[in-house]
Amino acid sequence: MDIERFPPESRVLVAASGAASKAHLRRAFREFQLEDVTYLEDSTEILRTGRHKKFSLILISTSLYATNAYDLFFLIRQEGKNKETPIVLLYTQGEEALAKRVSMMGANGIIERPISTEILQEVLEESLGMRIVTIADKIEEKLGADLELIDDYCDDEVAGELPISCASESSKERGFEMLEDDQCEGAEKVFLDLMKEHGDSVELYFDLAEVCFARGESDAAEEMLLKAEQIDPESRKSFMHRERSFVYRGNKKLRREKHSSAKNEFNGAIAANGKSVSGYFGLSESYRGLGDETRAEQHHKTAMSIDQRPQDFHVYNRIGISARQEKDYKKAIDAYDRSLAFDPDDPVLIYNKAVALVGMRLYKSAIANLDKALDIDPGFTEARNVRSAIIEVMVPSRKGREPINTDRPKEKPRMRKTG
Repeated sequence: MDIERFPPESRVLVAASGAASKAHLRRAFREFQLEDVTYLEDSTEILRTGRHKKFSLILISTSLYATNAYDLFFLIRQEGKNKETPIVLLYTQGEEALAKRVSMMGANGIIERPISTEILQEVLEESLGMRIVTIADKIEEKLGADLELIDDYCDDEVAGELPISCASESSKERGFEMLEDDQCEGAEKVFLDLMKEHGDSVELYFDLAEVCFARGESDAAEEMLLKAEQIDPESRKSFMHRERSFVYRGNKKLRREKHSSAKNEFNGAIAANGKSVSGYFGLSESYRGLGDETRAEQHHKTAMSIDQRPQDFHVYNRIGISARQEKDYKKAIDAYDRSLAFDPDDPVLIYNKAVALVGMRLYKSAIANLDKALDIDPGFTEARNVRSAIIEVMVPSRKGREPINTDRPKEKPRMRKTG
């Protein structure tokens, strides 16, 4: 059953002093789309207003000068129109005893300062028993799938570079397509038939090793690699190039939520290259999907400990996407910035950073990044859609404040593949 939404027209009373504290609360309530908010710091005025005007929510801060927050709470609850109104106390470190006392007297919630918008929202929703719909929520509701992040690194690059070296290229392509669909027996038959037709070769033993890894049979894969070494003692070095093939299939299987099968592919990538950042990160994602957080964290740490090469910049994009999906927006933005250090003009990375900035409620910065992505690629449809949605949601809520630039030249749309 859907939780009732807290009406945007609701009246809120904030009893607090201090410019910084009130400025933060103003930003938070704008994010919550609450316009009818009264800010008072004089105790006499707070009591008079609290007794004679009905509010949907009251916040009392211990920062009030010459006023005991406990007494204020008690008097508002004793008489007047707000005996049943939810009241939340804002306190600072060292005032835990006072906060506990007010809580025992029936306060609906207590929050330690400094507070984040996310914590304030969480406590208010719990206190009110209602859902607060934020600007970020409205943007996500409006866009739906258009806000999905783009993760097409590796896939497009590798798809055209699958290791096909024998004469029967179409048969070999079919074998790798079967591997993508977990049809290991069919793929094995294709490669064995090619071996019967063309004789033993290093490349075909590599193909069979990939089949074994896809099955999770690392010992059998090692046997195939040893047979390749009998043909060419230096072949093990060449197998390192198969890392990208494993990562390509592993990423596809992760998208299909085939976590066990993806795990096998990323193990293959690590067997091909013991310093495969993509392999370890993919292994982390696979174990996370399987519910094994301990191993997921271990492999994540290993991935982060390996020296990054410029060609590994896409790994940070994956880290950012994962962090954003977990709503760890600060970590996501840090990952995108690391990736952008390798390629500062990549519109996909800039777009992904903008989406994370939306999650952090930093809308002007998000728009600035979307503008940059559109300057680089005017046909970037997703970036244009997200920008338009932010403008549409934000403009009505910015009464009397600095306007946002809403103008962008219209371009012929060009849809990108989304992850």
